[in-house]
Amino acid sequence: MRNAGVDGDARARRVLRALLGLYPPSFRRGLGEDLVETALFRRQESRRRHPIIGGLRFWLTEGARFAFDGLLERVQAWPSISDELRHAWRQLRRAPSQQALAIVTLALGVGATIGVATLADAIVFRPLPFADAHRLYLIHARFGSTELSSNSLPNLRDLQASVKTMSWLAGASDRSPALADEAADAERISVLDVTDGYLPALGARRHAGRPFNERDYAAGAARVAIVSHALWHRRWGGNSSVLGNSVRLNGMPYTIVGVMMPAFRDPEPIESGAATGMWVPARTGDFKDRDDYGFRVLGRLTDAVTAGSAAQELTQAGRRLAAAYPAENRVDGADLDFVMHPLHEMTVAGARERVLLVLGAVVLLLMLACANAANLFLARGVSRSLELAVRSALGATRPRLAFQLFSETLLTAVIAGAVGGLLGIAGVRAFVAAAPAGVPRLHEFGLDLRVFGVAAGLTALTAVMFGVLPALRAAREASAKGSAGARTTESKQGQRLQATLVAVEVAISLVLVTSAALLLGSVRHLLNVPPGFDAANVTAVDVRPPFGARTQEGTRIYHAELLERAAALPGVARAALAYSAPGTPGGAWTRVTPDSGMPSTRGSEPSRAPAYGLSPGPDFFFFNAVSPEFFEVLRIPLHAGRLFERVERGPFEVILNESAARRFFPGVDRPLGRRIALGAPDSIAPMREVVGIVGDVRQRGPVRDPEPQIYLPYWQRDVNRLGLLIQPRAGAIVRSEDIRRMVREVAPDVPVDRIEPVAARYEATSAQTRLLASLLTVFAVVGLLLAAIGTYATVSHAFSRRVKEVAIRLTLGAPASGVFRLVLRRALSVAAIGIAAGLALTFLLSRFLEGQLYGVTTRDPLTTGGAVLGIAASVAIAALGPAIRAARVDPNKVLRQM
Repeated sequence: MRNAGVDGDARARRVLRALLGLYPPSFRRGLGEDLVETALFRRQESRRRHPIIGGLRFWLTEGARFAFDGLLERVQAWPSISDELRHAWRQLRRAPSQQALAIVTLALGVGATIGVATLADAIVFRPLPFADAHRLYLIHARFGSTELSSNSLPNLRDLQASVKTMSWLAGASDRSPALADEAADAERISVLDVTDGYLPALGARRHAGRPFNERDYAAGAARVAIVSHALWHRRWGGNSSVLGNSVRLNGMPYTIVGVMMPAFRDPEPIESGAATGMWVPARTGDFKDRDDYGFRVLGRLTDAVTAGSAAQELTQAGRRLAAAYPAENRVDGADLDFVMHPLHEMTVAGARERVLLVLGAVVLLLMLACANAANLFLARGVSRSLELAVRSALGATRPRLAFQLFSETLLTAVIAGAVGGLLGIAGVRAFVAAAPAGVPRLHEFGLDLRVFGVAAGLTALTAVMFGVLPALRAAREASAKGSAGARTTESKQGQRLQATLVAVEVAISLVLVTSAALLLGSVRHLLNVPPGFDAANVTAVDVRPPFGARTQEGTRIYHAELLERAAALPGVARAALAYSAPGTPGGAWTRVTPDSGMPSTRGSEPSRAPAYGLSPGPDFFFFNAVSPEFFEVLRIPLHAGRLFERVERGPFEVILNESAARRFFPGVDRPLGRRIALGAPDSIAPMREVVGIVGDVRQRGPVRDPEPQIYLPYWQRDVNRLGLLIQPRAGAIVRSEDIRRMVREVAPDVPVDRIEPVAARYEATSAQTRLLASLLTVFAVVGLLLAAIGTYATVSHAFSRRVKEVAIRLTLGAPASGVFRLVLRRALSVAAIGIAAGLALTFLLSRFLEGQLYGVTTRDPLTTGGAVLGIAASVAIAALGPAIRAARVDPNKVLRQM
């Protein structure tokens, strides 16, 4: 028992001595052991009075008081925070240029990080604004290697009845009809035909009116619609009397029964490229064809069900539908299969890599800014060694000195955080205003408390990581040296630390500069890629035929009149019609059967390409219905044969581009007179004679290689829309008002969807690449500037600390040029270490950049060499000023002051 008591006392002594660390050092040195012995005595007394619970009672009372008194003594020993902050403010005002440099450095890093982190959160990381968004999936139809982003409504109905692993399945079909009523001119809007349950499942709430009911979906029911909050305000001024009013969509009457809440937006892969303006019920009978694949299907996994189980059930459902309806659900011997894609992944897939790349770049920029700030803080602490040593000699403790420096650092970081927060907010707003088309979730960008939380966290992290260490170091050296510390030169450890920070800045700057240079090289390559056409001064006009002309003959008459009137506009040299101008998203795709017997696949040709980056399959080819003037307006060269002749009842003809001619007739130099059919061999599509071969056109932008393209006379193809291409005469200007007036004269209720230069539309295909290059270029310039500032501050500080050494060297006969070279060589040697580390880091990170490069590689020696030379030149320029001052030192004046 005695041994147990002795062991208990030893353990208690160790615990009390550990708690003694809560007390200030001066208190521990004077009264620490006495306090421990007193506490041990009280513990023994407690155990004697209460043998069973005496020890526990001591720790809950006396032991807790022992620890609390230590914290209280520690707080009382610390200086007043308000006094230290006032002193820190005086120090900031005493050296405004140095403090401004530190504030600007940190503000740039914090601001860029806040802005990019906000964008990355909105695009990639934030969950979609729907209940259980992580369980939402898009259900695609697949036939062998061909995957479609849509399904038919009858198939969806069968899935709703049979699939149990999905808590709900719903669909939506997008279209863009013309909206007309008495409120304003006709306009094109995005409309969704939705199945029952679609809006409630996504949590859609109404601002006014009623929801759709079961009767609205019945065949022959009155047509009703719910309008978006934005359209309600823009077209009807937010007037609630619009409820019950009738509007026309492509000439069909619809009664408005509700207005959606402003916050609701459809999942972006279901939209047709613009925010939905109106939702209407998908009525039974309007979509009765099982092979009409026009519905995007969305589903939510049932709780406790895995995606794998749901995929297996969907595959089995596809097989049952293929067996029950082989004519509609089996293509080329491949049965219908259903494929699940997470909705979030489909929404952000196109932008994820670019966003993460920019986020990585801004993290490097923040590290560079912090390293620069740490260098400035370190130099400030060393330069104030005299002041700190005097205060230490007068009795200031090491914690007091460290807290003084830390309070100055904290105040600097708080100011920088506030400025950086404002810069981040401005950056987000500028990005939203200038963002190119195709950036997902753009409407969700906004500022909330998390932005300011990020700003506060970055500020605190910067102050702790890059303010505490220099402050502790300066306080330790001041306490150790006392008043003599002011007369000593800077320690080797301090010099190495500053040199290391500069090397880190140079390495990070090299990564940023190299990445930006590679992306700029990609942009330069894209700009120099020949598009295959010349769209100078050519304007594209998107317009569709009136709803009443939707027969093949009516559409042909409308387009012919539109072309004739456009060619007669003042200042117009030529006008043409085309289903798809270069750079236009989407397009028409078909299968091809050449008369050469080339193996081909069977099946009906789709009316459009599968959307959102899905492959239309290896046997689908792009075709374009055009007028004969199309090739002249865009200056597409004719390599062989002839262009179309306007003989509307003539033979069926096609024109192929070079890639299509090689693809369909390999080994044939000029396949003029050969024939192809658009569709499978057993289809009723007529054989068409190849009458011309034209040059390749990069239809989908400079990023993609030319693809096989087939051109048809527009009067031989039933198309639902043809756009105008207008080429003005030399020096003439064709006004948009004249174009719109001309369209209204041809068809009063037809809105002009868009008027823009073809060149701008084509350049928009690579807009996101140019935006990425611009962002990284800005980061690289800022990084280069910060590295130069860090180099200048370090070299200048080192020279000021070694001015006596320089004076002695000059007195002993060292030439001024030698001193100049010495300072410059030391700066470049540090830069060389940073460049070597930067090259290694660039090599490790290059694989994250490869997918964004076009025409250049990450191993491009010219780009890397140019970046190295640029970094070395900036370091040399930054060190030039201190080197010149060192060479001009007057040794007599310096030595007299010693």
